[in-house]
Order: sequence, then C-alpha cells, then structure tokens
Amino acid sequence: MKNAQLRIIFILASLCTIGIIISQIYGVRRAYTHENERFDLNVTVALRDVAFKVWELKQTKSTIYNVVSRQSSDYYLVKINEYVDESTLEHFLKESFTNNGVYADFVFGLHDCLNHKFKYEKFINMNNKRRVVSGFKNFVDPKIDNYYFAVYFPYRSNYLSSQLTIWVVSSVIILCTLAFLSYVIYVVLNQKRLTEMQKDFVKNMTHEFKTPLTSIQLASTVLKKPNIIQNPVRLLNYASIIDAEARKLELQVERVLQMSMGQKRELQLSMELIDIRGVIEKACEAYTPQLESRGGKIKLNMSSSPVMIYGDADHLRTAFSNLVDNAIKYTPEEVVPEISITIKDIYKKYIHIIFRDNGIGIEKENQKLIFERFYRVSTGNVHNIKGFGIGLNYVKSIVSLHEGKIICDSMPGQGTAFTVVLPKSKQN
Repeated sequence: MKNAQLRIIFILASLCTIGIIISQIYGVRRAYTHENERFDLNVTVALRDVAFKVWELKQTKSTIYNVVSRQSSDYYLVKINEYVDESTLEHFLKESFTNNGVYADFVFGLHDCLNHKFKYEKFINMNNKRRVVSGFKNFVDPKIDNYYFAVYFPYRSNYLSSQLTIWVVSSVIILCTLAFLSYVIYVVLNQKRLTEMQKDFVKNMTHEFKTPLTSIQLASTVLKKPNIIQNPVRLLNYASIIDAEARKLELQVERVLQMSMGQKRELQLSMELIDIRGVIEKACEAYTPQLESRGGKIKLNMSSSPVMIYGDADHLRTAFSNLVDNAIKYTPEEVVPEISITIKDIYKKYIHIIFRDNGIGIEKENQKLIFERFYRVSTGNVHNIKGFGIGLNYVKSIVSLHEGKIICDSMPGQGTAFTVVLPKSKQN
C-alpha cells in the first residue's frame, strides 16, 4: 500500500476517532442533564405528595399553590404550615420517594420559623451504604413565618452519576476499542516502516558486497592465467587486491554481526580501567590517510592528564570509528573535511566526548530516527554514500551498555555534533 493511501487512511481514522469521542462526550452530558432534570421533577412531585399527605393527616386544606421551593441543586423547602412529628414525616418521605423512583440518601428536618431553628434533623440512608451526614450544610433561613420542612441531598452528584452506569460502561468500552485500534494502526505503520528499512538495508548490503566481490572475481580471473607466474609484481598486486577486498568484506560482516548482537544485548564487554584518550586516538588513526587524501584533518582537544573510565576499549574504539567514518562520508566531496573531537571532563560523574564535523547536517525530524536499526537519511535514488544504516545503532547500543547516552545536535548545512556521555570511573 502506498504512503499516500496510508496517510489518507490514518487521517480518516483520526477524524472518525475524534468524532466518536466528541459524540460520546455530548451524549454523556445530555444524559446527565436529562437525569438531573428527571431527578428534580421526581423530587418535586414526591415532596408535593408529602405535603398533601400531611394536610390530609391534619385534616386541613392547602392554602399554598407552590408548596415546594428549590433553594439549590440539592436543597428543597416544603411549606406545610403544620407541625408534624419526625417519625411521621420520615415515613411519608420514604414512601413518596420510593413511589417516584428517588433512592438518593437525604437529610430532612422540620423548621420552626418562630424560634428560627430546626426542631429535628435526621439522615436517611436509602442505598444501604455506610454514610453519615451531621445535618444541613450552608443553610440559609428563608424567613418564612410558619412551619416548613427541608430536604437536603448531600450525595446528589454521586447518585446521578450512578444512574449513568450504562453510559460510563459504554464510554469505557468505546475508549478501550479506540485505544486498541490506534495501537493496531501504530503497529501496522511501524511494521511497514521497518519493512521498508529492511529492504533498504538489503539493497545497501548487496551494493556494499557486490563491489569487493567483483574486484575479487576479476583479480582471481587474472591469477588463473598461466603466464601470471612470470610477472611477480603483477601477481603480488592482484593478490594484494584480493586480500584488501576480503578484509573489507570481513569488516562489513563483522559490523552486521556486532549490530545484531548489540540489538539483542548479547555483547560481552571486557570492562577494565582505560584512558579514553588512547581509545579515541586509535579510532582516528585508521582514517588519517583518507582524510589526508582530501586535505582534511582531525583536531583532538584533550587534556594532557589521563581521563579514566571503566569500559571495553575495543567496542568503544569501534563505536568512535563509526562516528568518525560518518563524519567523513557525510561531508560533500567538494568540502574539505574538518573533524574535531573534544573531551569535557568538567562534570562530577560523567565525561562528555563531542564529535563535531562540517558535513551536510541532519534535518530535525530525522535526528530522532538515525539511531534506529537500518535507518538511513534519504538521499533519493543516488547511492553516493555507502553504509548499511547500522553504524549509529551500534554506537548507541555500545554507549547504552556502558550506562551512557549519545545526543545528536545538527542543522542542515552546518554540520553535526554527536555528544557521547560516559560515566567516570569511581576512582576519579
């Protein structure tokens, strides 16, 4: 599937996901609003029924039309103008609330406005849960010149939320489904990217192996000629070509094996106390002829005193060699390579080794990917920079095994700086 098609599918899936989430949020809010209105209506009807039952018990007639007054979202007043004892009022409230489908815990009390205090207050548990409420909270006396009773719902919000269980469960299921689908899409896209990088790796490996193999094959053909024995100089030259190309193949195979073992954490490090300056110098020696042929150089900025760490000298040298090799490869042919390696030993627990070049630089979006296995910054269809895309992955693996880290800082056209951070030896 083409990248454009995958991009369209990803965008459409994201829009659908956002639409589903927004619709679900809107639906939950609507359901909560509806439940809130229904609760208020049922409570109002139930309290009005209680008032009528009280008047019927007292054998009086209602002189007030709007007997129920809602003071706040969880606080109601009912004007009855009659005294009613606690047990009777409790019975009427429980019966009316049950008949009207209200099962929220509440506090009720009869208020005597002549004395400006409640004659009694009581908490009623409708859900058989262990809750205790001391009484009315934030009560404001409405200055009514007669008896009225008040009802307060301290857990109104919890009760309303409990009525939306089906909505909550459906929302959780939908969110889990969307999260799973998002993960599936991520895995598919990541797998596709890895497949493309592996294909690129195979193509690069074929190219890298084909050149020395071709040279070996041509040299072998010449050596098969009977008269070659009569020209020792020519014989030595072709034998040297075979040896050099075989060493190149051996180096490439060794890099692939090292990368594979490093990825699986199978590398066995021979940790010892080493002077990191010597490791860096040996890593640079192999590239001196190549740099001199282009008029370039490596500038080492290191102190005269030893910089000791615990590490594997061979693997660190190979890792540093990869960084130097990249600095040379990614410097255009028309530019004289200038590489500087600086050791900063000014920190308490770590040393910083900075590899800086004047190459082509790396785009910001690629800097997070260059340490991944097989990844290479795209240069189009031009194969002018050799490599498998495993060098930086190997460097990161080695640095991580030494309990350090590597940081990339680069700007296109302004070169690249890799900072290797390694822990000092405890003797420092």
